[in-house]
Amino acid sequence: MGRIRIAILFITLQLSFIVVFNAQAEPVTFDCSYPLMANLDGIELAEEDFNLQFLVDPESDKAYMIGNVGTVEVIHLNNDLGVSFIEVTGTGNVMTTTITFGLVSVHSRHTIIPAGEKGELLPSQYYGICVKK
Repeated sequence: MGRIRIAILFITLQLSFIVVFNAQAEPVTFDCSYPLMANLDGIELAEEDFNLQFLVDPESDKAYMIGNVGTVEVIHLNNDLGVSFIEVTGTGNVMTTTITFGLVSVHSRHTIIPAGEKGELLPSQYYGICVKK
C-alpha cells in the first residue's frame, strides 16, 4: 500500500510540473547560465560568461532565443520532463538547448566551418542551470 501512495504522489507531482511548465497563459522566460563547456579537448570551465535567454509565448505558440547578437525565433518542443529549443542558423548550423523541469540545461552547437571543400565540424556543448521567470 505504501508503494502505491508513493507512486500516486510521484505522478501527481509530475502532472503538476507539466501544468505549471506548459499551461501558462502569460509568456515565460528562462534565463540560463552555462559555466561548463565541452569540446574536442574535453570539459572545462567556460572562459567567458555564456548566458542565453528563452522567451515562450503560449498564446502565439512561439518561442524566441535572446542572445548577445539579437533575438531569433526558435522551434520549441515540450516533453514530459522539460522543453527543448532548436535554432537553425542562416548558414544551416543547428543549435539545441534542453531544459529539464529541474531547470538543469544543456546547450549544444553543431557547427560546420569552412575548411577546404568538405568543411570542418566544430561541436561544443555547454552545461548549466536556468531560472524561470
